[in-house]
Amino acid sequence: MDPQLDIEVERVDALPFIEAISSVLLAAWPPPAVHYTAALLEWQFTFPGPPARGALGRHRGEPAAFVGFSPRRLRCGGEVSPSYATAFLGVLPSLRGAGSATRVYDPMIAMVRDSGIPCLGFCDVKTPAARRLLVKHTDVHGMALKSLRLCRNWGFLERSGAAPALPCREAASPEEVLGVIAACRDEDTLWAAPDREMLLHYARDPRGRKFVVVEEGGRVSAAAMVVLEEVTAREGVERMTMVDAVWLPEPTAPRLRALFQAAGAAFAGRSSAPVIGAPNVSTIDEGVLKAAGLRPAAAVYEPLVYQNRETAFFNAAATNQEMV
Repeated sequence: MDPQLDIEVERVDALPFIEAISSVLLAAWPPPAVHYTAALLEWQFTFPGPPARGALGRHRGEPAAFVGFSPRRLRCGGEVSPSYATAFLGVLPSLRGAGSATRVYDPMIAMVRDSGIPCLGFCDVKTPAARRLLVKHTDVHGMALKSLRLCRNWGFLERSGAAPALPCREAASPEEVLGVIAACRDEDTLWAAPDREMLLHYARDPRGRKFVVVEEGGRVSAAAMVVLEEVTAREGVERMTMVDAVWLPEPTAPRLRALFQAAGAAFAGRSSAPVIGAPNVSTIDEGVLKAAGLRPAAAVYEPLVYQNRETAFFNAAATNQEMV
């Protein structure tokens, strides 16, 4: 029997199936890949905002494929909206090529079309099949789709004995970060715009997550979100410090360097590698990135925003939303 014909798909509340979903995603993605623990997935699917969504595919009664959307919040120009981060797509290796991804993806795209909520996903340019899948289903369901500026991963390695570029510290309160987010007014950017409740949820990341801020002349001028990412490697689980999102209302090299210096101190002694990763700094000029000491790496991702109609979000050229 064609395994595609033996897959049953249903939309689910992910939480009762967290352990099964974790097993599917861990099996679906060979190393190096995000370490999809049940604790991480439970945190992702309990973000404040619209209900998290998921579609679970079963092959002969056993979980075999999954796609999930986690709530976020975006802003472009004067428009703010709840949104979904498209992520957590995985199919057991034995069922790849049998249409399993299509079977779980289609009902989810239909659901977000009907919700009217914008979605943002990131496709690795080295795996064009994922992009083709998204383009196919958004087209089938009559959704608007726009590609944003490519996101290249950058790395930062602090020189031994380097002096702090500017005073930088861990944020004392969510309000310090919210003030910087509000000051980011570039209307060509699709800004990550978490509110206070969402910032508090970010801080409950089971891997470890912190907010760092630059302080100049008694005011906070820049902020970043730093996570201790867990990656499944061939030798086991490795931990890497990542700057997930940066809010720089007025980008300068000293401010950016200070944020990365603080990121390096955030999880000192817990990271497996000295290099700090930055998967999405696409809203910052490359000259500023290099002047701050960052260097480009190989990985490149394409952000794609899609919704059941074109809104102000489709005026954006780039996004600072973290990759999920």
